[in-house]
Amino acid sequence: MAPKELLAAAKRVVGEPPLSLSVESESKGTFITTFQPFPGDWHIGRRWQERTQYRVTVIPDFDEPSKRSRLEVTEQTEQRASDKHEWKRAAEVQRPERARDALTKIMEGVKK
Repeated sequence: MAPKELLAAAKRVVGEPPLSLSVESESKGTFITTFQPFPGDWHIGRRWQERTQYRVTVIPDFDEPSKRSRLEVTEQTEQRASDKHEWKRAAEVQRPERARDALTKIMEGVKK
C-alpha cells in the first residue's frame, strides 16, 4: 500500500473499536495516539495504574517508495500508584506485547 494511503487507513482504524483512540499529534508519516488504560503491576500492596500511548510510523519501501510501505508501532507507558498521584513515564517498564497487539489490530483493520 502507498504510504499516504496506509497512514490514512491506520489513523481511521486506530479511532475505531477495539482500540478507539484519538490521534494526539501527527508529523510526516508518524502519529501519536492518546493513552489506553491498563491494569499495572502489583507493587507494595496494590495494583498500580498504567496507561500506554502508541507511536505509529509509516515507512516507505526503499525500492518502491510511492507504492509500498510498512507500518511500525512502538509504545510508551506511564504509571502511577493511585488516582491521587501524577502519571510518570516508566522507562523501566517495557510493554512490547501491547505494541504488537496494536499493530495486529491496525493491520487487520487496514486489510478490511
